[in-house]
Amino acid sequence: MSSIPIPEVVKVVCQIISSFAHGSEARIVGGYVRDILNGKIPKEIDMATNMLPENVIGIFSKHSLHTIPTGIKHGTITAIINNIQIEITTLRVDVKCNGRHAEVVFGDSWEEDAQRRDFTINAMYADVNGNLYDYFNGQDDIKNKIVKFIGDPKQRIHEDYLRIMRYFRFLGYFDYTEGLMLHYESFDASVELSENLQHISAERIRSELMKTLSSAYQYVPISLMLKHGILNRIGLDFKLENIDSLYFCDDPIINLAALLKLSNIIDLSILKTLKFSNNEQQIIYKLLNIEFSEIFDNILKKLLASEEVFDEIHVAMQEIGKDTYIQLFEMHYVMRIKLFKVADISNTLTHFLMILNSIPTAIMPVKGDDIMKLGFTNADIGNQLRIAKKLWLQHKCKIDKITILRLLSNVL
Repeated sequence: MSSIPIPEVVKVVCQIISSFAHGSEARIVGGYVRDILNGKIPKEIDMATNMLPENVIGIFSKHSLHTIPTGIKHGTITAIINNIQIEITTLRVDVKCNGRHAEVVFGDSWEEDAQRRDFTINAMYADVNGNLYDYFNGQDDIKNKIVKFIGDPKQRIHEDYLRIMRYFRFLGYFDYTEGLMLHYESFDASVELSENLQHISAERIRSELMKTLSSAYQYVPISLMLKHGILNRIGLDFKLENIDSLYFCDDPIINLAALLKLSNIIDLSILKTLKFSNNEQQIIYKLLNIEFSEIFDNILKKLLASEEVFDEIHVAMQEIGKDTYIQLFEMHYVMRIKLFKVADISNTLTHFLMILNSIPTAIMPVKGDDIMKLGFTNADIGNQLRIAKKLWLQHKCKIDKITILRLLSNVL
């Protein structure tokens, strides 16, 4: 039996819960166990317990530890120990599902709790001693890089149609460089039932889409979702035959913008429909409407050749803003870098972004008051400021206020 390393904070939780009554127990479940078995560093800790949520709150309060009833209706509380948040959920059994939400009752069977989970790789538990409880051979599926529904895939999807999006998202969990491994019953069911995604709220769709676009290996899920019409089902009508030329970075917004750019999609109303924030919509709008492709190709070539680019980048940053410039550069990078035959695309991007972030921005020395002193008023002040900034940029942001004002007078 595999042994799972148990963090000290988890041992504290287990000790507190076991002190409630004989047989009371807590185990780590889901992502932590999956990540450890797959050789990854877990990002979070979720736990399950056979105690009722109100009793969990009570026993933690008895030990002077704070809890938050984050989802107490569904049996979930969040315990805070040493500033670490751990979600603890009471064992559950589904009694009714309608494709969007499940009605549950609390249970006491670990195997029944595992059975209601979506995939075999997400239904493993580890106790305080690190003993692994794997009811559906999830460990074997991790070794074989298989994403597989527990039980009948169609039935599990009909319980919650969002599982279609989750299925494709978890295809981005494994590295399929040496060959794609699919559980075809799960895959076929996900494609066949994808029209039911229309019944899922936009917020839930967007959340899973963003997780897919930021998963470890985005190419496989996105290419399959593109090929089999899943993205079209959620309103993203990408006009791409393949995405082989695209390198996916860690930023889901950049990846989404690149897909939209390559598809020549101008109407961005789908972003509002999918409940993207105003800030996210504004970022994507900027990325698609500022045309810098030739400039960035030149910058990319110079960076790859380790040539001097400071002045050129600095001036452009001053013109459109540093954050926007870096986002544009990153989008251009993911769209074009494969053409340059770079050996280590990921580390090269990290290195280039460090260079860009290290370039300081300057403040244009001429202000509105300076223009007013020249005798301008109202709208003319803004016009003259724009001319002053243009003069400053033409001189690579290296001239002072007096020089700019003298040049401005000459223009006038």
